[in-house]
Amino acid sequence: MRDFAVATARRSTLAGHTAARRPFAVVGVGVRVVTNGTRLWALTALAIVAAGAALVAVLAVSTAPVRHEAPAFLARSLGPEAPVASLARVSASGISTSITPVGLSFRNQGARLTLASQDVVQGSGLPVPWSRRANGAFRETSFGNEAIIFQNGQIEQLLTVGKRVGKKTWSWRIASNAGYPRVGDDGYVAFIKDHAIRQDIVIKPVAIFDVQGRDVTPAGLRWQIAQDGRGYLLQLTLNDKGLAVPYVIDPIVSTGAGAATSTAVAALSIPAVTKYAGVADGDLAVAMVSTSSNPGAGVNFK
Repeated sequence: MRDFAVATARRSTLAGHTAARRPFAVVGVGVRVVTNGTRLWALTALAIVAAGAALVAVLAVSTAPVRHEAPAFLARSLGPEAPVASLARVSASGISTSITPVGLSFRNQGARLTLASQDVVQGSGLPVPWSRRANGAFRETSFGNEAIIFQNGQIEQLLTVGKRVGKKTWSWRIASNAGYPRVGDDGYVAFIKDHAIRQDIVIKPVAIFDVQGRDVTPAGLRWQIAQDGRGYLLQLTLNDKGLAVPYVIDPIVSTGAGAATSTAVAALSIPAVTKYAGVADGDLAVAMVSTSSNPGAGVNFK
């Protein structure tokens, strides 16, 4: 017990005489202790150590993953646990998708994109390992959980937020050889390279779902693009005050093959034209049209 009496003031007499102890005061954890001995001081020191250990335990609990099961609609899409399932898939059209330790990867016709949530990896450096499922993978995070699901020709990352966080900017690191990212008027994120809007890789507009899988995306919510010393970030500034928790944030990486549109004007037949994803006001679309003359039927555009 004497080892704890680090603050004991001693007054020594001549050799062979006993040591006299001087009264002292200790202030710790809001308690003032006055004693002439070492036993009460040692007990106080132990109490302080115990209080410190309790504080460390509280801090550890506060930063531990929030345990939330995947919403039912998400669990159905993930499928059952499959410990030996592959974390890479190739679609019939040759699109390659995979799940990496920090996020997802998408490859199409030589273009590639990786997307990693910064809210999952920050703090601990690396997220916890994936739990493999038949159609993707799942893991817990500090805010709820993260899932990545393979679909035919696309891949989606779903962040389930299990507790209210107020106004927050969520971020994903983007790495791509397809050019620089830009948010179009339609909400798609497309990539611009050599003055062309790439359609081999796009990120679909923001989608927020409730636990039933219903779309509850607030009106006007859009992705933003930020840039730092490491490259580009996909960001979403969201105030969840009006959302029921848990809710799911769902970035989807896909191709930009839009719907074809056509217009007929009297005897003129204008062919179907594909609508590009991620276009913005001021973009120029060039269409090549050939004509042929057919007597009695006017002019046809092919």
